[in-house]
Amino acid sequence: EYLDQKLGSARIAEITGHISHPMYTVNRLLWMQKNQAEICRDTHKFLFFSGYIERKLGGDCCAENTLAARSMAYDVREGRWSREICQAAGICEEKLPEIVKAGDRIGEVSPELVKRFGMTKAPAILAGGHDQPCVALGMGAIHGGDVAYGMGTVECFTLVMDGFRQSPAMQKAHLVCAPHVVEGKY
Repeated sequence: EYLDQKLGSARIAEITGHISHPMYTVNRLLWMQKNQAEICRDTHKFLFFSGYIERKLGGDCCAENTLAARSMAYDVREGRWSREICQAAGICEEKLPEIVKAGDRIGEVSPELVKRFGMTKAPAILAGGHDQPCVALGMGAIHGGDVAYGMGTVECFTLVMDGFRQSPAMQKAHLVCAPHVVEGKY
């Protein structure tokens, strides 16, 4: 509600491609600033679970763009953290991870882990992606108009689009427009 009052839900959807909802990362950071200010102040980077695991393996502090898009702080069209949303939320952009693309090399497994697990050399760490765009990729839904049907925690129809779209009708139906793991697709 705080960001809805400051920016408006339509503006949030226009920037992020998502409806405003308390489950997204930006709202959790707002809560932390209010309730755990010392932890927020002392945190070097806020990472998604995958980014945390990648970092523990030896990778860089980063967030893959299809995952960053699920934060409600990512400007989908610009491909970067939204300055407007970060400023409204009082979030320091420097504490957010660098944005990368799925499959980007983000480091290699640390020498300590290589030794611990008896590997002969350090494998590369590649950035992963959000589950539904990866499902679409795996099913071959890579061209505008292709549709993938995935099921698991949720049932999801993923329609591949050639460009970003957001409208009041999409917002009302709780439909999002987020990056695909395929460059230039949504």
